[in-house]
Amino acid sequence: MSTSEYQDRRSSRLWQREVCERLVAGRGTVVAEFFDECASRRRRWSNRPEAARLLEALTDPDPGFDAIVVGEYERAFCGRQFDELVPLLRAAGVQVWLPEVGGRVDLEDDDHRRLMTFLGAQSERELIRARNRALASMKAQAELGRYLGGRPPYGYMLVDGGPHPKRADARWGAAGTEAGAGSSDRRARAVDVRPPCGGDVAGRDRPRAQRAWCAVPVRG
Repeated sequence: MSTSEYQDRRSSRLWQREVCERLVAGRGTVVAEFFDECASRRRRWSNRPEAARLLEALTDPDPGFDAIVVGEYERAFCGRQFDELVPLLRAAGVQVWLPEVGGRVDLEDDDHRRLMTFLGAQSERELIRARNRALASMKAQAELGRYLGGRPPYGYMLVDGGPHPKRADARWGAAGTEAGAGSSDRRARAVDVRPPCGGDVAGRDRPRAQRAWCAVPVRG
């Protein structure tokens, strides 16, 4: 699971676990779990924390399991990664089970090997397509001049905005900061001075309960 910011870790883990349990139902039991988060499928298994731990377990003469059950091929492998693991799996005598084949992958079966090659290419193609779409979208935003705040989109550069448009207000805020005033102190001062705020404008910010400054807008 590499895109942790866009997926719920718990639900992602649970549905993959359910797939594995259904796959081995009546034929085995899941005894250990290896779940990588924020680790792109492009990275070799040795460079993913949990996958590396699994590889280390395979070197043990008695790893405590006789098969690796994968919830979804694309979550585990990319490109030729599966082929790179075949010698290690054979040496350890450990099977691989996948939902795409409905059970155990026969490493000696040509059809299964061709399927693994196809799935690896598909996984890599999906990754490249998603990356290109994201880059194209960010480039289009930059060309259109769209910037909605937060982290600057791809293609933007932050530069000095020059002098403050309201120098008197800037001097007032800077003086308070230099005097050691925190955001709460500046809020109290803003309420006393009563500069215009959004709650004072008719038709705007109607849900606002109190027409006064709070600490967040004056923080800085």
